[in-house]
Order: sequence, then C-alpha cells, then structure tokens
Amino acid sequence: MRVLEIQDKNLWNNFVGSQRRSQFLQSWQWGEFQKAIGRSVWRLGIVKNNILKAACLFIKHDLPFGKSYFYSPRGPIIDKASSVKEYEEFLEKMINKITELANENNAIYLRVEPPVEKPLEADLAKLGFISGQNVQPPDTVILDLRKTENELLSEMHQKTRYNVRLAQKKEIKTVISNEKDFDVFYELIKETSEREKITCFPKKYYQKMIKVFREENKIKIFSGHQRGKTLVSNLIIFFGDMATYNHGGSSNEFRNLMAPHLVQWQCIIEAKKLGYSYYDFRGIAPTDDSNHKWAGITRFKKGFGGEIVHYVGAFDYVFNNFWYQIYSLAKKIK
Repeated sequence: MRVLEIQDKNLWNNFVGSQRRSQFLQSWQWGEFQKAIGRSVWRLGIVKNNILKAACLFIKHDLPFGKSYFYSPRGPIIDKASSVKEYEEFLEKMINKITELANENNAIYLRVEPPVEKPLEADLAKLGFISGQNVQPPDTVILDLRKTENELLSEMHQKTRYNVRLAQKKEIKTVISNEKDFDVFYELIKETSEREKITCFPKKYYQKMIKVFREENKIKIFSGHQRGKTLVSNLIIFFGDMATYNHGGSSNEFRNLMAPHLVQWQCIIEAKKLGYSYYDFRGIAPTDDSNHKWAGITRFKKGFGGEIVHYVGAFDYVFNNFWYQIYSLAKKIK
C-alpha cells in the first residue's frame, strides 16, 4: 500500500467520479479552481495492488502569524467497496503523509468532511480526529434522476408542482449558457444574498470557477426570462453521477410568477437528459426550525421531493494543539 501524489487528471476523476453520489468538491477541476484563486492544493491517493483505493484533495488556507490549515471539502473519498477496517487503514496512511506536509507548511490542523451519511462506522476518534466546525452544509436534499419525469413530478409537494405549471403558463422561458448571462447571474446572486442573508463571493470567484469547469462542459447557467427580463439564474456543476445546484439567484421583482420553480425543474430535466443519476440541492437547514435563516430556501428545495441526506459533518486532525486552541478562541471572540 502506497501514498502517492496523483498527477493524472483522468485517473483522479475516474476514481472520484465513479463513487456513488460523486462530489465535485473533490474533482480535479475543483483543485484547479482553488489554484486559480491563489491557493495551494494537494491530491493524495492510496494505491493498493496498483489500484487507486482512496483519494483526498485538500487545500491550504493561510492564517495570521505565518500559520495555515488544510481543508478537504467532502473528502476524503474512500472506495465504496472498502470495509470499515480498510477505511481506517487508508485514512491512517493518508494522515501520516499529510502530517509531513503540515510540518512543511506550518499547518495547524486538517479539516475533513467525509461524504459519508450518519452514522459513520469508522472510528475517527481512534485515529485522532475531533469534531470540527462545518464548512459545507451537512444536510441536503438529493433527487434520484433514474426515476421518470412523471414520477419526479408526482413526488413533488403539491404547491411546488402547481408553481412549476403556473410559471409555464406565465411563459417563463429557460435559456442555458455558460458565460453569456454571467453579468446578470452575478447581479441576481448579489440581490438574493442581500435578501436571504447568505454569502456572495466576489465576481472573479465565479468567473474563475466557470472558466475551469467549462473546459469539459461541466458547468452551465440556467436563466429564466420573461419579456426580455431575467428573473432567475442558476449555476449547475456536473461531475460523476451527480448534478449539483451550486449557486442560484432570483429577482426581487415579479416573484408571483414563480420563475425559480420552473427554472429549477428545467435544471433537473436537463441533468436527467444528460444521463446523471442524482441531483443535489446542496444545503438545507439542519432542522425544521421556522426561524432558521435558511428556512425559506429549505422549504423551496424540499418542495421538489427527493431524499433528505445527513452527512457526518466536519472532523479536525490537529497537528499543533497550542495554535489550534489559540485559533479556536479567536474564532469564538470574532
């Protein structure tokens, strides 16, 4: 069993993309995007009997005082056929190598968010991991696109199905592109961010993401128009067997036309036509608390049906406990 830094994009994507409910945050392209915004990236693989059995894309994030931390979004990826014992063995081997890199880069800790649903059978505590603060939402809704369109429609909430048909009657038209509608997409993202109190990244962040993923037609913008005005715009990333609703924005105007419902349905239909097996809405509120800041977004996403998935969340492997405590305290004060 060997730990290697993987340099072959096809080898990497073939493995990560072959896992059920593939995670684009561990794709080769996501690593290239992180490089494009100025971060260092490593792609480590576990090779056993000349076969790639585990992979971990992790990213260096700088901290004050020359320190840093490593972060593996929705990683590591362990071969779906692995036993619990193999999972732990692969992870232990990976950690040993990452520890060497941590010493070279003044990294305080490694944060991982395995794409594993609760409960996690492997004993991460035995390997030295402690519970960490989530970066990616641990709860989401995933649609099974192997079902027929009629089945998907029938499993929607009645109100959602009504809103899709209402938007059709109001002649909302959906246009698919990857850059042509970018400026309008960004303005709608900002508008939605202010309305819903959610994060909006700088314009260049989205531009670089699109540039990296468009090279293999892995990203599309779906825009909903009526009479020349764009009312909604969604950014969808395609990888492995999964299409992911990564970002979306809608206008404060003409909300009674229900354009977001129809455009979301068109995103789902397009993903199904392209042969993807799953559609990930990427993040809902962890509870049904009506006061949660994502309550409205959660109702919207749940309205399309699908399976509610609870991932195990974040775990930290600490390399330097003194600085980890300092950093954790600073985060609480902030």
